[in-house]
Amino acid sequence: MTDDKHFNLWEDWVKSAFLVQEFSAFNSLWLAYFIAGGVVSSQNQQNVFKQVLKTVYTSLPDLIGVLFLVRK
Repeated sequence: MTDDKHFNLWEDWVKSAFLVQEFSAFNSLWLAYFIAGGVVSSQNQQNVFKQVLKTVYTSLPDLIGVLFLVRK
């Protein structure tokens, strides 16, 4: 029996879909869920996301990528 839940199948998908070879389970982080306290205006969304990335890369300096999926 194969346990597909613990394989990093996303690695092959990212490498083929975006032609990026550097991302792996060891140096990347998936941003799966994010809550901002209060209402964030559309003009301020870029600043909020910039602060999130700044905090992540300060806390985890060996991290290469932060990946997240957004709806169209």
